[in-house]
Amino acid sequence: MKEKSVKDKSKDYIAESVRIQLITEKRVKYVEDNVLSMPSKVFSLLNTAFPSIQDEIQEHFFAIALVRDIPVKVIDLHVGGEDKGPVSISLVCRFALLSGATRVIVAHNHPSGCLEPSNEDIQITTKLKHALKTIGIPLLDHLIIADHYYSFCEHKKI
Repeated sequence: MKEKSVKDKSKDYIAESVRIQLITEKRVKYVEDNVLSMPSKVFSLLNTAFPSIQDEIQEHFFAIALVRDIPVKVIDLHVGGEDKGPVSISLVCRFALLSGATRVIVAHNHPSGCLEPSNEDIQITTKLKHALKTIGIPLLDHLIIADHYYSFCEHKKI
């Protein structure tokens, strides 16, 4: 009986060691006592950080990382279409963790000007609330922005 030689078919794979970090693009001076305890202050901060938010023709999804009630990071996380802008739940959670947030507020604009939340808005808010809760970070509010704002918190939907 002849023995067959078996060649080692294993391959060497390389895994790169990487670092994920947030890079500051600009600093926004926020004067309203730096505490985001009311939706009107969140609306004001977003309009200061992103002055063209009300004029955008596409949906933008924003997140604010807070330590206690003080904003430490504000980001435009996602740009969607004219009437839809589904955001990745994991992206919001990643931002919260990388920012060292103890609380999070999210917001998105409605280019149509309608402040009424859609079914998709309600679903994403519920999913975000549960996902953030699993990593120990409460979702305080979700604002819809047009010429004014709609607050899920004020309407007791969060």
